[in-house]
Amino acid sequence: MKNVYLICGDEYYLVAQKEKEIKAAVLPDDTMAAMNHSVYKDTIDLAAVTADCGMLPFMSEKRLVQVKYSGLFVKGKKDDTDAMAKFVADIPETTVLVFTENETNGTNSLYKAIKKYGEVFDFKALKPYELVNYVNKNCPVKIPAEYFVTCVGDSIERINGEISKLLVYTGGKNITEADIDEVCSKTPEMNMFKLLEAVGRRNTAQALAVYHNMLSAKGSAFGVLTMLVRQLKIMIECRYLAEKGMPPKQIAESLPEYKLFERSARSYLEQAKNFKRTVLYKYLTQCYQCEENIKSGFVSDKMGVELLIIGFNDKI
Repeated sequence: MKNVYLICGDEYYLVAQKEKEIKAAVLPDDTMAAMNHSVYKDTIDLAAVTADCGMLPFMSEKRLVQVKYSGLFVKGKKDDTDAMAKFVADIPETTVLVFTENETNGTNSLYKAIKKYGEVFDFKALKPYELVNYVNKNCPVKIPAEYFVTCVGDSIERINGEISKLLVYTGGKNITEADIDEVCSKTPEMNMFKLLEAVGRRNTAQALAVYHNMLSAKGSAFGVLTMLVRQLKIMIECRYLAEKGMPPKQIAESLPEYKLFERSARSYLEQAKNFKRTVLYKYLTQCYQCEENIKSGFVSDKMGVELLIIGFNDKI
């Protein structure tokens, strides 16, 4: 085991799991854990941290010192960062120092020192094919992994929870798309498909019903507006690339910021067919105007988005 670690990245579930894993390895005896475990968070007193690291463990082989969200791995705290970088080169053998950070910079002196003397775990958000591999690896039965991820999203914690629900529902049998539709809580993006599908059919009442259901599910009106902008932009970009002769698989690969599967790109293209290109651009412009109206206080967010949906009444 190393004496210093950095845990970082966007996938918070995996970050938390690694923290637990290291704690269990350093302090296997729960009865002594409280005596040998310190946590420093946000505003960090470096003198206190280094002094804590120098203390001998009590009836244990090692003590664990955790430093969380210190800000030492980005610009702004150069003196403290450099001082800690020197310190980690000579941490006592009886101490394990663990940093957990939201933001890091690979050129940072402390980052480099930990990489040299310890270990860095960078849990970046998984790409679509990595999510599919994760689902197939962690689900003990056969499951349509790509469809499942499309429905439930890219949160590892949520993925694990939805797999558990499905296994209970199916009694441990193979999982089908119908099972996923019946049991799983869909992502807001899936509801946005339904909303725009209703708009495409000129069914304003249905579109508003979907919107109100999203709000009832603890969604925010401004969040719905943000997702609507995202959905329209994806439809416009997918359509543009398709008109350039690009197939759905290549379209998905060309838009990595949206984390699309091939089937997702196909779905966006199918939905885009329900709208004229000029209409999609007009809807997007109306969304930006709605955002400006809300931020300026001209209208409340809930009413603003409702009026926006009602205003989507162009000929398709």
